[in-house]
Amino acid sequence: MTNTTDTAHRGLVGYMNRAWRSLAADDPSNSDAVELRSAALGDVHSRRASLSRSAARTIHAEQDVTMALSAAMQVHAGGDAIITGGAAAALAASGDVRMDGGTAGVTISRQAHIDSATIGLLIARDVKLSGKSRVLITAREALIVGALIGTLYPIIRYLLQRFAPPPPEREVIKLPWYTRLGLWLAVLALRVGITALIGLVIYRSARGRIKRLLPFLAR
Repeated sequence: MTNTTDTAHRGLVGYMNRAWRSLAADDPSNSDAVELRSAALGDVHSRRASLSRSAARTIHAEQDVTMALSAAMQVHAGGDAIITGGAAAALAASGDVRMDGGTAGVTISRQAHIDSATIGLLIARDVKLSGKSRVLITAREALIVGALIGTLYPIIRYLLQRFAPPPPEREVIKLPWYTRLGLWLAVLALRVGITALIGLVIYRSARGRIKRLLPFLAR
């Protein structure tokens, strides 16, 4: 049985409406084959999954997963994962991962064929990169960094405990409640401002790429 979901409403408002309703309902889609076109679902559990201009929170497929101009937080494929202009925060495939013009945070697979895509952490037995592909951290680099941190951290901690002078004792001065409240509000405003500034910088730098990957969000 094939479950096909398509929507007639276009635009960002309609897309956010559908995404909110489906995530709030938290009803997973279970079928032998799921096909999504310009739709949004929370959880997808099926034998095969195919997404086109769609979004999902999690995708669990026993066989292949195909994504075209789509996004998901977590993707797990029992077979191959084929992504064209899509995005996934975490991607795991028992077979091969073929990505063309996509973006992924963490990718784990048997073989990875990456063409003009960007991946944060890639763990695969065989990797083939072409085009303008970028991999920030591979499995070898992750192991080296982890080994260095695991080796240096206890040494540095021991040296600090052994040779660093103890901090001087300070007299605790209790501030009035209105001073503590003002300091708390100032720190909160500073955190919110820094977070907003970082978010603005990330949005401006990634706005063009997001529009190219998910053009239906720009309508």
